[in-house]
Amino acid sequence: MRLRLTPEEEQVLAARFRYNPLSHNSVSSGIKASDLLHPGQLAAYLQEVSQLLRSPSRVVTASQFSKRYSYLVLVPALYAMSRFNKLLPLWPGNVWVESSAEQGMWLPKLKLRHGTVLMLSADREVQRTAFIRSLFAEHVTKVWTALNRLTGISPAVLWENTALYVIWLYEQHLLTADEPDVRQRAREDFQSLLTASAALFGTEYNPLAQYWEESGQGSDGGLRQRKTCCYYYRLPGAKRCQGCPCLNRRACNSC
Repeated sequence: MRLRLTPEEEQVLAARFRYNPLSHNSVSSGIKASDLLHPGQLAAYLQEVSQLLRSPSRVVTASQFSKRYSYLVLVPALYAMSRFNKLLPLWPGNVWVESSAEQGMWLPKLKLRHGTVLMLSADREVQRTAFIRSLFAEHVTKVWTALNRLTGISPAVLWENTALYVIWLYEQHLLTADEPDVRQRAREDFQSLLTASAALFGTEYNPLAQYWEESGQGSDGGLRQRKTCCYYYRLPGAKRCQGCPCLNRRACNSC
């Protein structure tokens, strides 16, 4: 069944995850996700983002952009699936990244050209599988591949940035929900993501399972240790993240 998010659902996504509910059919600013797949347009966009971040290199910019993009696209998509039982229309041609700054920080917002969503039905498992494929193999993986080819950034950095946001979402917002039905749905959805075949991601292995450790802390508010460096510390005035793998190494080649 196709319908729209309720005003209350849109408000939740807007308040928590930088979703712009007033953006339908408004495409006057930002960049369309499908344009990120074209080297020339991606290069021009990364140059703009580099200036906003005062980034010293394309690699640093690519890593920080992948964090924002994961938060904008994957977090609201998976939250809506597990909590609202609805699938957002997030194919590349429907997604826009709207530049926005708050207190000097670049914090873009998600814009959708068309806002019709799909309510999951009795065929939920089949629909979920198709959605995971469209979200990753047909969207995010293609953007990460374009970033890698243009900047040379390691796919491992991009995917760990991605995985940590997905894990954070489920641990902090969904698996601890007050409603039993939401918790159960979230457990099933999270498990499906961790056990999904590589084909659904368009990769050689499941990149979320690669960075998931049930004992990796985080669910209790503790620190989750990274395996790769995200280069955040290279931005002006920034420091290494507390989970940086280089903090406890005498020699770290990943940074």
